[in-house]
Amino acid sequence: MTSSSRGQGPVCYDIRVLGHLDPLWSTWFTGLTLTHEDDGTTSLHGVVTDQAELHGLLAKVRDLGATLLSVTPDDAAHRGAPADAPADPPSPNQHDEPDENGDREQER
Repeated sequence: MTSSSRGQGPVCYDIRVLGHLDPLWSTWFTGLTLTHEDDGTTSLHGVVTDQAELHGLLAKVRDLGATLLSVTPDDAAHRGAPADAPADPPSPNQHDEPDENGDREQER
């Protein structure tokens, strides 16, 4: 888990429920985008400020009587980075310096 998915900042989430929710419910899920998926599910996607807001959204799903299928944090989408991008930049001591023979090697 990354630090942001442990409640230390906004995180994009994809919340999947069984069935297609009526688009009118989008006003109840403020800030989330409702998408009817081809597999018969609805995806609610958007930025969730903190764990309290996430629990509130899950309570709304419960109150609708919808079957919750999954809750997936999508940190890469919120950061605007590709999903396969490294989470942390290289440390300052990892730089390219020539060794005694003039060859360049990564310090580790």
